[in-house]
Amino acid sequence: QGGLIALAGILLTSLVLYLLSTWLTGYLIRLTEASNQIAAGKFNTPIPPSDTNELSRLGENFAIMANSIASRIDEQSASLTRQQAILEALGEGVYGLDENLRCVFVNRTACELLGYSAQEILNQETHALFHHSHPDGRHYPAEACPAHQTALDGMRRSGHDWFWRKDGHGFPVLITINPL
Repeated sequence: QGGLIALAGILLTSLVLYLLSTWLTGYLIRLTEASNQIAAGKFNTPIPPSDTNELSRLGENFAIMANSIASRIDEQSASLTRQQAILEALGEGVYGLDENLRCVFVNRTACELLGYSAQEILNQETHALFHHSHPDGRHYPAEACPAHQTALDGMRRSGHDWFWRKDGHGFPVLITINPL
């Protein structure tokens, strides 16, 4: 009889522990799924509610972090939109290069001056595209290009130079290269 009582106690304890762990694990699984959605960029993912204070606070903290991230992304997006509008409004041609000297942005004025569309310039090596030759037609080595030199040493450069339009006609330019 004592063995049956001990066995019943063990079974009851095991059942209570199983139900408790299933309840806790279920919430943690739902919270993990929600955090995976947030990590994937879906910042409006609802956080599952919980009955316990600790788990509820954990869920609330996830929601606060997600809202904070979404707010920062919105702020950066608005700032980027303003910066792009300023670049487009400039009367000077502006383009930017990445560390491999490939064009990562170009404004409308630069496209108009060069006779290329933005799609034709973006991701291209600008030296090869429109800075390849001296005014007399001699080859202009990329190593001598001020943009290439600035990429190597980080020094600001400005001066007179020569660019080539898509139609093959050259024109003088005053360039300023700033490392960012």
